[in-house]
Amino acid sequence: MFKKIIFLSTIFCIISIFNANEALAQNFGMSAGFGTSSSLYGDFFYLNDNSSFHFGGSYQFSDALGEKVEEREPNYGRTVIGNGSYFWSIDFGYNYHFENKIIVGGELSLGSQNEYTNYEDNRFSEGGYHMAESELTGGIGVNAGYEFSDSTFGFIGYNTLREITFGIRFAFLQ
Repeated sequence: MFKKIIFLSTIFCIISIFNANEALAQNFGMSAGFGTSSSLYGDFFYLNDNSSFHFGGSYQFSDALGEKVEEREPNYGRTVIGNGSYFWSIDFGYNYHFENKIIVGGELSLGSQNEYTNYEDNRFSEGGYHMAESELTGGIGVNAGYEFSDSTFGFIGYNTLREITFGIRFAFLQ
């Protein structure tokens, strides 16, 4: 489900970039970024004078095999062929825009950390399935950016979940 939300948000962002004059509201925007933890980041933001308020999410890609199984049936394969972890989070942030086009901000992240184990079983797609244990997780982050134009900003930062994160923001100004 979270992957679908990120995918649809990305599509909306791309369409809006090429159609910025017809954006539904002014002073809103979208961000897209990538973290060195192999995670995608996206958010929506609202600009108010020198402040911007962000609401978005992150998803870490993993090598979890096939579908997630909550309870293993007796005839499922039991040969372990790998394990790992991945997370998803909902992110809340605030940025301050200085007059010299420099932007600084912080964020809080709340989500789920998932530890998974892959099992071999040819009855499943990708030749197996995975079982995972989830626990609530949180993170904090800081970022800095630069305003290339009134509507385009670049940023780089660090979040305890995503690690080093970089990306671009587009504002839909009227």
